[in-house]
Amino acid sequence: MSFKLNKPKSGSGAPTPKDGEATLLLKHEILSHPQLGADGVTYEGSYVMKPEATFCTLYMTPSTQEASYETSGDPDGRGRKNKFVGVYPGTSKEFQKFLKDHLDDDFIILYGGCDATEKKVMGTKCVPMKLSATGTDNKDGNKNTLTFEEDMITNSGIRWYNGAVSFAAYPESGNNVALSKETGLIVQLTSSAVTDDITITGTDLTDGSIVSLIGGGGAGPSTLSNQTAEPVVLLKNATDWIAFKDAVIDFRVVVSDKVYLVEVSRR
Repeated sequence: MSFKLNKPKSGSGAPTPKDGEATLLLKHEILSHPQLGADGVTYEGSYVMKPEATFCTLYMTPSTQEASYETSGDPDGRGRKNKFVGVYPGTSKEFQKFLKDHLDDDFIILYGGCDATEKKVMGTKCVPMKLSATGTDNKDGNKNTLTFEEDMITNSGIRWYNGAVSFAAYPESGNNVALSKETGLIVQLTSSAVTDDITITGTDLTDGSIVSLIGGGGAGPSTLSNQTAEPVVLLKNATDWIAFKDAVIDFRVVVSDKVYLVEVSRR
């Protein structure tokens, strides 16, 4: 395999102004992780959270945020370990409770530049980021340094995320599902007492979007089959998807002569 890594655009090496709020996901609250795309570094789909769990934010002084990695290991086992560090000012009760509840918990971290639409990701399903902290309250200031770090080297590195970032409950739908920009990229199906067919009634999502359905379960979980009416639904190997409770299926929106929903993955 040959490659050519060209010089990046001017200014690429300049410091990146960080968003003051890093986005955190507690690993034990994640129902479903997105899968990696063909390039091996970009996620396709969204992190889907368990019921009553959402993405979280943590303020850290932007100028103190530092995302880094280092390479180490034996000659035949080299890998990288990611680290994310930032300072939280003051000693509030709310912050101390955060530490009490989550010190040494497992996290996935989404971060990026202040105006970035695509987020960078540290931590994976198998090797999440562990939280540790140090604090000082003296003549020079009152601050807490938070460190999120993977506890083993891997070949994962930094990844990229374009999926949904949701701080509220997912919109619910019955068996007639309308997918729209307004409702977002993740839809929670309601439970079903009697088995019935799921129909995608329409979508205004843009080409390339990845949309996820979460099964609602029930005594008679509903079934999604290939659909010929627009939007056309194309399932892998034409295998029906049964909306068992917390089952997840992802589709890529393809706009061509018609609008197609092409299955990316199910889990």
